[in-house]
Amino acid sequence: METWVTGKALVAEWAGLDRDGLHILLGLLAFLVAAIALRRPLSNPLPWVAVLILCIADEMVSAWLDGTFGFGIVNTSGRDVGLAVAAPTLILLLGRLVPSRAGARGGTSIRILLPVPPANRRRDADVIDAEFTEIPAIEGDANDLTRLRPMPAVKVAARF
Repeated sequence: METWVTGKALVAEWAGLDRDGLHILLGLLAFLVAAIALRRPLSNPLPWVAVLILCIADEMVSAWLDGTFGFGIVNTSGRDVGLAVAAPTLILLLGRLVPSRAGARGGTSIRILLPVPPANRRRDADVIDAEFTEIPAIEGDANDLTRLRPMPAVKVAARF
């Protein structure tokens, strides 16, 4: 497990970054990977939470291996977690506050506020109407597939 801390130092040296820059870039990279892996947009808080959990776990392992695990971890590790989550937080807030043009193209738009139903809307307007055609039971041998007919189409009309 000591290779964990050594590996982080080697990555920082190889990239030519100090520890702070490494935390920022790896936090951003983890945010993008989490959004892709979870199939969520960058405006969804779930990838941000995944990055936060990953950063806290990383700092706990590093402090445990260094022998500094305890109350002093908040000073040093809190700064590292804050740096790693700073860029994902900015992207998350921008994604939630800036309206998207995707709604005009048929995609998902980002809403700033929760939708509020109009005051004159009735509760029974949320009823879903559906028409189904009954499928007759098969008579005779249930394994005889030659008697099966195609299923009629199901029509569903919904109003929200």
